[in-house]
Amino acid sequence: MNKKIKQTGLLIIAVMLLILSAENTRAQQKQLSGIVIDKSTKEPVPYATINIVDEVNRGARCDSAGRFGIGFSGQVKSIRISAIGFRSEVRSISTPINLLTIELEPNNKMDEVTVKATRIKYRNRDNPAVELIQRVINAREKNNARVSPMYTQAVYDKLSMSLALKNDAVEKSRLLKKFSFLKNNMDTALLPGRTLVPVFLKEVSLKENYSNGKPVASKVVAMQENRIDQKFDEDGFDEFMDKIYSKPDLYDHDIQLGNRQILSPIAAEAPTFYKYFIIDTIKNTKPWQVQVLVSPRNKEDALATGLLFIDLDGKDAVQRAELKINEKANINWVDNVKFDILYQQYTDGRYYLSKSTMSLNLGVFKEGMNVFGMRTLMMSDFSYKHGDLPTSTVKANKRTLPQMNVPSFDALRPEKLSALEQTSFNNVDSLKNNAAFNRTMDIASLLFSGFINCGKVELGPLNSLYSFNSLEGSRFRIGGRTTDAFSRKIVFDAYAAYGTTDKRFKYKFGTTFSLTDHSIYTFPVRSLNIQYAFDTEIPGQQLSNVSDDNVLLSIRRGVNNKMWYKGKFSAEYLHEFENHLSFKIGVNRQTLTPMGSLNFDSPTQSYRSLTTSEVTGEVRWAPNETFFQGKRYRRIINNGYPIFSLKADIGFKGVFGSSYNYQRFTFNTSKRFFLSQLGYSDVQLEGGVTFGKVPYPLLNIHRANQSFMYQFSSYNLMNFMEFTSNKYVGINIQHQFNGFFLNKIPLLKKLQLREVVSFKVLKGFLDSSSDPSVHQDLFRFPAHNSNGQFSGRLGNAPYMEASIGLGNIFKVLRVDYVRRLNYLNNPNVSPWGIRAKLSFDF
Repeated sequence: MNKKIKQTGLLIIAVMLLILSAENTRAQQKQLSGIVIDKSTKEPVPYATINIVDEVNRGARCDSAGRFGIGFSGQVKSIRISAIGFRSEVRSISTPINLLTIELEPNNKMDEVTVKATRIKYRNRDNPAVELIQRVINAREKNNARVSPMYTQAVYDKLSMSLALKNDAVEKSRLLKKFSFLKNNMDTALLPGRTLVPVFLKEVSLKENYSNGKPVASKVVAMQENRIDQKFDEDGFDEFMDKIYSKPDLYDHDIQLGNRQILSPIAAEAPTFYKYFIIDTIKNTKPWQVQVLVSPRNKEDALATGLLFIDLDGKDAVQRAELKINEKANINWVDNVKFDILYQQYTDGRYYLSKSTMSLNLGVFKEGMNVFGMRTLMMSDFSYKHGDLPTSTVKANKRTLPQMNVPSFDALRPEKLSALEQTSFNNVDSLKNNAAFNRTMDIASLLFSGFINCGKVELGPLNSLYSFNSLEGSRFRIGGRTTDAFSRKIVFDAYAAYGTTDKRFKYKFGTTFSLTDHSIYTFPVRSLNIQYAFDTEIPGQQLSNVSDDNVLLSIRRGVNNKMWYKGKFSAEYLHEFENHLSFKIGVNRQTLTPMGSLNFDSPTQSYRSLTTSEVTGEVRWAPNETFFQGKRYRRIINNGYPIFSLKADIGFKGVFGSSYNYQRFTFNTSKRFFLSQLGYSDVQLEGGVTFGKVPYPLLNIHRANQSFMYQFSSYNLMNFMEFTSNKYVGINIQHQFNGFFLNKIPLLKKLQLREVVSFKVLKGFLDSSSDPSVHQDLFRFPAHNSNGQFSGRLGNAPYMEASIGLGNIFKVLRVDYVRRLNYLNNPNVSPWGIRAKLSFDF
């Protein structure tokens, strides 16, 4: 009991001592308070910073009315006061301390400092502009309304395009002499040094739902357009324009320009690549704004330069921006790239993009006629909820949308059309009805597509009319296909070819039926394709976006005397879903007949041909995929999302003369990784397995490339049929630096070259189930004429090759030095080679 009383007493004493200590401390605490005002206007200076000199981390920040208060103990001799747009000041403190009124003098000479900034050493440390930008960067997430789990908004999207002629070339222009009506309402002010002739206008009004910053549903309310590109692939043109004219938003890490990414000036690593200068404080807005000049540290880098306007309300948020791309930046085909970006504050204090304008001048030759385009996006009705929209992100088919005239679209248009934009309607209508213009467009379409339009049929492609190889000799081909003028729901295509050396005719005939109400090329597709073809094939050659008989591929390295004739019947059903999931199912029957030095021999028998019958299936998923959709083809626009595919081929012995049972499965995935200023990486992973006892033509004959054209998906120093496997896995990696290093080397940077590196690895296995040395009835691997076995299995080590190259040579050419890293003792292999590729990119 006494012990408990003693403990209680000690506790009471301890509490009393703490109270007395706190009272003593409170008695020693002093308060320094006051107000900071503008010396010239006598108005409060909001959010100025006050620090006690010689004391670390002792200070305060003014509120929106310029008032501050600092608690301290001991003695304060002086304080330092600083604010954006004002000269810093050190004020001595006398005792007793009264309410302070501190007057700051505006820094009216900041513009002069900015002009001289290139002559003095720029530093991030102790730089008030960088300190401000760092606060903006730190507050990005809490200021960005788009990080909400869901939101909805209405969008007005307008794209206008004009022909841009140099001012001194207008009077001499044959175009304007031929089509004199284009001279009406030309614009000479919008693009300095150029006269603009409007020829395209597209307006779309839509509503969108977003989840976690990504679109999940959209509804096109209405659309109207006037264009002169009907001779071309309109849908593909629209996708291409979407790729070029993006939605610039500083709260994204990068601004997209084709395959180039412009690092946002408020991205986390932006102070490493940008310089910042405080220019002025704007006081005629509420709240006040700080004007910050931003510019690249290296002028050849693809970065922005211009002005940021930051609200002085304590939120450290960018309210608007006026930016452009430096004229010396390593970017092709475009100049006068500008971004105007405006944000609006939502009711919760966060900011959302309310308007963006992106404009650029596009042209191959600076002195010639260019195309000037401007895309304006205006967002309204922003709300943290989802509107009642269809759960689909599929772009509406322009043929099913309500085409509205100009007056009826006024109710949906948040701002009036300019005089230049209004003129485009008259110009386009006049051009469409002009016979001379239509002839010009027909010629342009021929050059662009390679097909000659003959009404209901088009002939081509021109680049395959003639080619040659060692076994066929000179190869002549004529082909064609039906057009929309014949039918939009059924397409026939065919060709015939003849080789002067093998003296054999090759041919193909096919038809495709649309199982929907629209064209077989309009996404999402549901179609049935039936075709029969008899032609030559190089085993293992699989080229991307290039036909095998393209005349440019006629010149090949090494020995090319192993081919086969393939006669193949196929029927395939394709079904695409709006979420970019698709599947194919089909049946094939094919007969392979060796030609040249290729043969189908086993130790016990020689075979004239090989016949298989199989059922095929493929599942493909490409989330958020975009593509360049032509009238008769589709090209993927790489937007950084992955693509997955799984393919199965099952062969049945005894069905229609088939000789083998087998099951073949192949998996492929690819993705582009955008790394901002460091460029981007393309990664492709593939694997496959074949079950069953099959000869080498039915194994995985690995993709080789004996042309001098660089192919990312093929092995550029592997010979045709050099390696076969029934199990394999491979990975290809390619990185484009976009001039990140070369842009920083004096003199060399003027060439605007771009670095590219790649590395490829292939690991393959051939187990006993399909090994001809184990099974005497299987075909032996082909042998080279003089050096014995030519094709066979990979050893314990994977096949590897690497390359380093220079791109953007004359803005269109890429040249790679390719090095083969192993299997150098195989017959007729080269340890290194030079490969080239035409590449058109920004």
